[in-house]
Parts: sequence; C-alpha cells; structure tokens
Amino acid sequence: MKVTDKKNPYMKPDLKMDTLFRNIAKQLKKAIEEKDISISELAKKADVSDATLSRILSGEANPSFDKIVRIAKSLEISLDKLTGLPIKEVESNAPTLEQEDYSNETDILASFEISDTDLTPSQASRMLTSAANGTWIAHPHDSLIKENTPRVKPIFCMQTGTRKICVDLAFPHTYVEEGSIASLIGVIGSALAGTQAKLMDIRIPTALVRTFKAPFNGRQSILEKMSETPRPLLSVTMRPMTGLTPQHYADTVYKLLKNGVDFTCDPTMMHSLPEHDFRERVNRIAEVINELKYEESLRNKHHMVNVSAATTEEVIDRARHAVYAGLKYLLIDTSATGFSTLQSLRKFAEEHDVIIAAMGARGMQTATMSEQVIAKLLRFAGADIVSIPSPLGESFQNSRRQVKGTILSLIGDDPIAQDHLGLSFDQPTLCMKQSIPAVGGGHNPWHFPRIIDTVGAGCIIQCGANVMSHPNGIEAGAKANIAAVTALMEASKKGQSLAVEGKKILQESARHNEALKEALKHWSEGAFLFGVIEGDKTNISGTIKVV
Repeated sequence: MKVTDKKNPYMKPDLKMDTLFRNIAKQLKKAIEEKDISISELAKKADVSDATLSRILSGEANPSFDKIVRIAKSLEISLDKLTGLPIKEVESNAPTLEQEDYSNETDILASFEISDTDLTPSQASRMLTSAANGTWIAHPHDSLIKENTPRVKPIFCMQTGTRKICVDLAFPHTYVEEGSIASLIGVIGSALAGTQAKLMDIRIPTALVRTFKAPFNGRQSILEKMSETPRPLLSVTMRPMTGLTPQHYADTVYKLLKNGVDFTCDPTMMHSLPEHDFRERVNRIAEVINELKYEESLRNKHHMVNVSAATTEEVIDRARHAVYAGLKYLLIDTSATGFSTLQSLRKFAEEHDVIIAAMGARGMQTATMSEQVIAKLLRFAGADIVSIPSPLGESFQNSRRQVKGTILSLIGDDPIAQDHLGLSFDQPTLCMKQSIPAVGGGHNPWHFPRIIDTVGAGCIIQCGANVMSHPNGIEAGAKANIAAVTALMEASKKGQSLAVEGKKILQESARHNEALKEALKHWSEGAFLFGVIEGDKTNISGTIKVV
C-alpha cells in the first residue's frame, strides 16, 4: 500500500528553518497559480484560516508540519514539491537517505517522537537507528555479517515543535516472526531502549498483515446480533468491585441486564479470591443469564467474564469453564497479561465461537507507545472489543482528534495517513474484521449526544458509574441510560443534529421517563472527569469517585 501522506525525506541538518519556510511560500504561490485556486478556497479545503495562509504565502508564518501536509494534500502535490527541497546526504559519516516509493515495499514503518530534547534531528535519527540496529559500539563480530543483510534505516526526521523531534524508521519485515505481536513489539521496541522516544504510529506491511488472525467475530457481527436497530450498546462495569458474594454479584448482574443494559463486565481487578471464587461467580452469573433468555426481548444480554490469570494456561482454563457454563464474552486485561496471552485466547475463540473484550487496554497507555498504536495492535491480535478513552475528557491528554485516530485504527478498512489524527502511514487491513470501540469512562446521559456524534452509533458506551449510582437505584439507572440512547437514535433518524439538539432531545424524552428525568437532574450537565461522576452538590452520596 502506497504511503499517500509520505513525509518529506531528510533535510541537511544545518539548513535553517527560515529557508524552508521561504521555499514553502515560493512553491505555494506557484502551485496556487498552477491549480487556479483562490486563497479562500484553499484555506477552506486545508482547514486553515485565510489569515494563516496569507502569512505563509508572505513568509511571515512558520507553519506546523500538520498544516503543510494538509495544504499539500488539498493542492494534490507532494511534500517535496511544496518544500522545494532536494534529497541530500546528512553528513559524510551518516547513511545517505534516498527518497523511496513504498508502494511495493515490505518494510515495517515506525514513527517515533522525542520530546524535551536538545538533540538535532540528525542526531536523534542516528541515535534511534543505532539503538534499533544494536550498533551503539563496534563489535568484533561485525566483520562476520553477510553482505546485503537487511538493516533498520532512517527515512525521515524533522523538528516538529520546541525541543520535539519526529523520526521515522523502516524495519525489514523479515525481522518479525509471522503472526506475532510480541515479536513485532520486540523488534520495533529496540529503538526505544535508552532513547526516551515514544512510538507514535506503525505501518504493518501486507506481507505481515495476512499472517495475523484479527477478530474472529468482529464489530459488525456483534452489533447485528445485539440490536435490531443501529444504536450504541451500553456496558456497566460492576460496582462495588469487591465485597459482594458471588450470589449477590450475580443478582446485581440480573437487575442491570433486565432493565436495559446490554453488557455487564467484571472489573479488571476481579480475579479469583477465597471469598469470591472465579468458578462459583461464573456459575451464578450463568444461572441468571439463562433466566433472562426466557424473555425474547432479553435473549441478547451478556456478561463479560474476566478470565485474566497468572499463566496463559490458567487463562484458557477459565475461558473454557466460562464457555461450558454458557457465557460467550471473555474479558482479558491485556495490560496485565500481554499480547501473547491475548493471541492464545484468540485461537481459543475460533475453536469455541466466543468474543474477546480487551477492556483493560487503557492501562497500556504509557510513555513509550501511543493509544492508537495499542488499538491497532489489539485489533491485529484478535480483540473483538477494545476499551478506549473518552473523546470528552482529559484522560491521558487525548484530544477528540486523537481519539478519532484511535477509532480509525479499530474500525478503518485500509485507513489512510492523517497526521492530525495521529496516523502517520497508510495501513492495509486486507478486509480484516473490525473491533468495537468501548468508550469509557465516567459518562452520564448528558454526554451521550456528543459521544454518538463523535464516535458514531457502532460503539459501546461505558456508563457503569452513573447507572450504579442513580438516586433511585440501579434498575432506574439502567432504564435511564437506555431511554436516553433510544431517544437520541430516534431523533437522529429524523435528521436532528445530536451535537446541536442533544440537550433538547434528552429533556423532551425525560418528560415521559421518570428515571431519565432523575438522572439528568442528579448529574451536572456535561460534568466530566475520568473516573468521577459529579452529582447533587447538596447530597454527599451524589458524588461518586470511581477507584
């Protein structure tokens, strides 16, 4: 797959940035004339202001790389043409960087970011390349290396902000064991050792894509089975996380599912304890799920069982027990168990037709890997459902656009590079099934219009805290949330804008639904903090902190 948003190859390190911007201004004027497009029209297509574009044309503005990319795309010209810069050697002792066409390449591409650094782009590139190739020091065995042995090579570097540098490397795909996420991370992660870099995006080439299993059931199949009409599905993580007996726990599951919630989930911290044995919990939950099946409208209700354990063998044993008990949704805390266990569970899923929920994925957000990279890897590893941050909150400092990039990694078919979404490369998917984004957490009904407007109807909304802490009880909480979603989807079908009219739609629906009326009254309009639901300030029990 051709990298349509290929970044400009190396510039000579001592080239002044003002020279680059003067070149851009000159080439931009020429391109505008050739394309016969007005400044206003180009500004609109590139999503920049007229004033900004005018300053770029006059050489007064220092455009961000993101703006340069959008302008080049809008003009349908290459970055090389827009910058007017030839390909040059970095230094006499550094590798020559040549412009390459990756349309037929099998290399794995990886984009890294180094922040708060005093390094120059060329120094950062050499550091990451040396780390990836293991060439920090000369080694006596270097002379034994065969000629033409594939090596990691730099393909791009650029200063993208104050003390911030972007470096792209190309890794030979033969370095990676087929179908192994662990091998892929191990190879690419070699560039992170001691470099303080963060992996922002990767492109897995077609040669490797076809070796990964991906989700067995996938997003479309789950959505069609769960609801006759398109709508977001509702998920509640059980509260309190500890202290309930298996029977009380199962009774709570029953009440939530019976009154409108689509899924209940074990918390990722819920494993097998002396007072709350895994197998006893599963057996009790299976009994109440079977009771629900007697009512036709409640047949598609499920509990996600946390099968995380000390060893992969025990994970599979717990999965097998859950399946034999009649539960088909298996929750795995990937941040704790790792990708190898997830891929083992994916093999089990194909043999037993079960669904895997990677609901602990948010815990994998680290200083070394971006959220959307994790999402992409979870999809390739076979997770049907993947927990992601909310686009509404400040968790992990994810912006709305970054969350959209994460969602594209889960549901996109051959998603193309979009730097403003954190997607540096095109990613072939070869028709692999999509994963459902499970958007969490800390949501109450006031948030649903914006979530649906941002993410779309084909998602799972995690709304456990507000359901479990509804002033009139958990049954009312479940009823309030499903009423809100139903009202919003009916309004959307009629052409109403949820982003604009969402508040009005909810208030109108609440006139005929007491549970929703109390929910909207109880929680501050739009109040959102990750892990915190703000309630009635006059009632201390209305403030729920999720820990």
